[in-house]
Amino acid sequence: MPILIDKFKQIVVSAPIQGVPRADKGIFILTTDGSLKGLGAIPEQEQDGKNVTIPFWSKTLNAAQKNYCITHIELLSVVEAIDAHHYYLAGASFKF
Repeated sequence: MPILIDKFKQIVVSAPIQGVPRADKGIFILTTDGSLKGLGAIPEQEQDGKNVTIPFWSKTLNAAQKNYCITHIELLSVVEAIDAHHYYLAGASFKF
């Protein structure tokens, strides 16, 4: 089993899975999710007709945030993901 986990990790972090954001390329796409365990996001950018994934992002909830209703947790995932990727998204067109 550890061999499969190591192989999966290598696939997830190797090209063409992850790319580099390019200011001169297409629109950014931010896919987010929130749960009672934590928040996550997959930022992508349309480059040359393909969606290229930029490094994944995740964050655990603190004690107060674990008391939020699921709607607020989902909204928090959007806000936190935008904040975490503001250096790509500031001034750029993006959708989620």
